[in-house]
Amino acid sequence: MNPSGRISPALFDLIVVGGGPAGLMAAKTAAERGLKVVLVERKKQIADVKRACLQILYRKWIAWDAYIEQVEAEINDGGAKIGFRGPGFTVDYRGPVKPYYHAVFVSPGGHCVYPLKDEPFGFWYSKDHLLRGLLAEAEKAGVSIYAGTVALAASDEGNRVRLSVSSPGGEEELAGRRLIAADGVNSRIVENLGLNASRKVFVRDFKGVARIMAGVNPAIAGHEKAWVSLNIPSIEAGRVGIGLWEGELKFVFSSYLSSYEKLRERFPRYAAWFEGARTVTSRGFSATVRTPLREPAAGNVMAIGDAAAPIETWIQGALACGYRAARAIEKELGGQDGYGPYQRWWQKAFFFNDPWYFRKRAAHTLFNMVCTDEELDYIYSLYEDKRVLPTLEFVRHPEIIQKDRPELYQKLTGALAKQAKWLEPILSVFPPESRLFKSRDEYLGPWQPYRVTAEE
Repeated sequence: MNPSGRISPALFDLIVVGGGPAGLMAAKTAAERGLKVVLVERKKQIADVKRACLQILYRKWIAWDAYIEQVEAEINDGGAKIGFRGPGFTVDYRGPVKPYYHAVFVSPGGHCVYPLKDEPFGFWYSKDHLLRGLLAEAEKAGVSIYAGTVALAASDEGNRVRLSVSSPGGEEELAGRRLIAADGVNSRIVENLGLNASRKVFVRDFKGVARIMAGVNPAIAGHEKAWVSLNIPSIEAGRVGIGLWEGELKFVFSSYLSSYEKLRERFPRYAAWFEGARTVTSRGFSATVRTPLREPAAGNVMAIGDAAAPIETWIQGALACGYRAARAIEKELGGQDGYGPYQRWWQKAFFFNDPWYFRKRAAHTLFNMVCTDEELDYIYSLYEDKRVLPTLEFVRHPEIIQKDRPELYQKLTGALAKQAKWLEPILSVFPPESRLFKSRDEYLGPWQPYRVTAEE
């Protein structure tokens, strides 16, 4: 660790910008393979997580989302050994673990739909503990760590990359043979190098906030092992998500900080969930949502993890990116093609590289954007006791309401048509070969991993 923040004039094999899961995994892997590596991170305490993050390892999920390759975990008393079958590596995680067995979606009137029930689809784990372990392994492997150092701008000069940084010791310059940008969805390096020029913007300044809370008790059977999505169109955010956290704490997420107060004021049914609750800490995020970088490697620079994604790759996807990117850099420096295999893997390993992914994301917001509370109650009542995600099941079969509620049918199908029209120019940037889904309706279905074959 470099307490002064001053940068060595030495030429590094690899500069990594960003100390999240992708950056730390890339730095430690490259150093373990014999490369001279420096990691630059703006936070002084790299393992302290400040951004809103659900922190879950998925074995499966209720819809296609983010990272395709399934991750396996052997849980033990001190944490878990996490295995990545596709890339072919493991991560030893030391920290708390809490399993998820249910995912439940709740309407304003209390109708519950369980897309997942009584099956272990993933587990919560502490990102702080994960980063702390990766950081220790990176330092042990010989990575030079520059914490509290802001990456200002990068330039690719053909035979090397230069990075300007600002630290407590002043502004300095760092030189390396290759650079990895792993500084998140709002990557300054990706923007600075002009890599965002070809990307289409969906949403600017998309925001959300999470509270880590004590005393939250949803009146839902099995909430101690559940992800609870409370959907109420009439409140500001439209949706409040409640997930697991360490001990008796809960992760409470919405698009607006005031949402759960409004929930308590206007819906006595749910006020009891938060009676006596208190906020331990709050975490937020703000991001511009773009189409992904189809080819995230150019010249001497690679953008990995969330820096190349619309908004997130999941933690497990970020770890896979870091490992594969380090191996790609190793090959490139050895005179082999490392970028090609990495980019082919990237294009197949994340659902957001298929344009239908964005149709699914848009469809998922349909009810809360268009319905009244009463209309949402009616729709959810049709799906009770069924293993479906209500929004996506409706998109697949909208005729379920056509006979009994023709006006609602017209309103919702009309909104879907408007969404599709709005998406057309944005999705035109995807080439024909980007399709990952086999059929039109497949993108509306559950996650089916193991579509990517390891390529070294």
